[in-house]
Amino acid sequence: MSMKHPAHPWEVLWHPYIEPREKTITEVASALGVTRKTLDAIVNCRADISTELAKRLSIAFDTTPELWLAMQR
Repeated sequence: MSMKHPAHPWEVLWHPYIEPREKTITEVASALGVTRKTLDAIVNCRADISTELAKRLSIAFDTTPELWLAMQR
C-alpha cells in the first residue's frame, strides 16, 4: 500500500487564498514582508515555513500560526 505525502502548506495557501485573488509571488512576498526568493523557495518546496512567516501568514489570512506550523510538520 502506498502512502501519499500530505500537501505542503504552500499548496493549501495557494489555491484558496492567493490564486482567486490573482496575485503574483512577488506581490504576495511584498505583502508578507519577505523576499521573492524566500517565498519562491517555499512555493517550490525547497524551504519550510518559519515561525515568523507562520505569524505573518496568520495575520494576512486570518488564521493562526499554529495552523501553518502544524501543516509544516
